[in-house]
Parts: sequence; C-alpha cells; structure tokens
Amino acid sequence: MSGADTLPGFFGGKYAMLPGSVSLRQQMVEQAPAGFQWVTLPPVKGLSTKQAANPQTLSISADSKHQKEAAQFLEFFLNPANMAALAKGDWLVPTGKQANQELVKATGGKQGWDVAADSAADLTVAPFQMANGYPEWKTKYATPALQQYFANKITLDQLGTQLVDGGKQVLR
Repeated sequence: MSGADTLPGFFGGKYAMLPGSVSLRQQMVEQAPAGFQWVTLPPVKGLSTKQAANPQTLSISADSKHQKEAAQFLEFFLNPANMAALAKGDWLVPTGKQANQELVKATGGKQGWDVAADSAADLTVAPFQMANGYPEWKTKYATPALQQYFANKITLDQLGTQLVDGGKQVLR
C-alpha cells in the first residue's frame, strides 16, 4: 500500500505513523474521523535534511503570437501570494521563500503547513537529475513515452522498451 491507501489503518489505530508526501495532509484533513489528532513531522535529518526537488520551468514559445500576454500571466502566476494560493489548493509547497511565508500566514501554519513550508529550505537537485544525458532522455524519450502510455496508445511493455532504448541513446 502507499499514500492514502494506508489511511483507514492509521485512523483505526493499526499504524502509529505514516510516511508520505506533504500532499497526503489533504486526505488527512478530508478523511480523518471527527476529533482525530495528528501532526506533520519534519523530514528525517540523518546526515542531512536535504531532499530531492523536481523544479519545473515555465517558458514562452518564440513562435507564440501572444508573448506579451504570456509574460504578463507568468508575472501574475509567480507573484508570491498567487504561488501560495496555488500551492495551498494543490497541498504542495512552493519553493520561494516569500510564497512560503504567505502560505504559512494564510493558513496560520495549521494542518502541517508550517512544517511543510519549512521543509522547502532543504530542497536540492536530486542526484539522478545530474546524470549525464538525463535532461535529454527525459525530454526526448521519457516524457513522450509516458504521454503515449497514459493516453493508452502503448502498452506497459512498450513503455519500458522505449524508456530503456532511449536511455541507451543518451545516458552515459
């Protein structure tokens, strides 16, 4: 089991603790029995509290007929208050310090938002992202293959073949 699959056992006292992403808090809030008490713990420190991040990029096509409007949208979208509102709606953590401060202020830190926001300080590039050829593999092979798979255009076996064959082309 993973993610929200474990919640019934947690609510029933079968498990004392659950590992999960910060977004699991949404199901906790929505599904917990009335009066159920829970807290979000910070990431385990070990040798470091550093944890992998998967940053996203936003781009405007050079061929777009609406570059100015797209730039205005990005400016609006990347405003810390708007990033905080979006993150709250998705139960995720923005990586910007100002957006995190806005998020904690807006939520009062309740429902684990304070701990989740604090964890953003330790986000780092995951080692696999620095593998030679990874960005090219992800762009040219993984993303298109996964899109085909989720659109039911290829089988799981075909997905595996495309990912491996693509990796052989660019990963070193």
